[in-house]
Amino acid sequence: MTTLPCGRVQELLPLFAGADLDVADLDAADHEAVRVHLIGCMACRSAASGFQRATAGLRQVMLRPAAGLG
Repeated sequence: MTTLPCGRVQELLPLFAGADLDVADLDAADHEAVRVHLIGCMACRSAASGFQRATAGLRQVMLRPAAGLG
């Protein structure tokens, strides 16, 4: 597997962090390459953490029933 440079990983982080939100289109090879890169790169891991916090908030909003429905 080819190691991705930090710049490319940071471009893919929004897709990596939101892979389960049905809005991301990150193929399995890129997902694995980002995952492996994050193991060894603290700077990208820190950036990924920010995206993961943001997507966690989106998940909460997406799962919350809309006001006035039901």
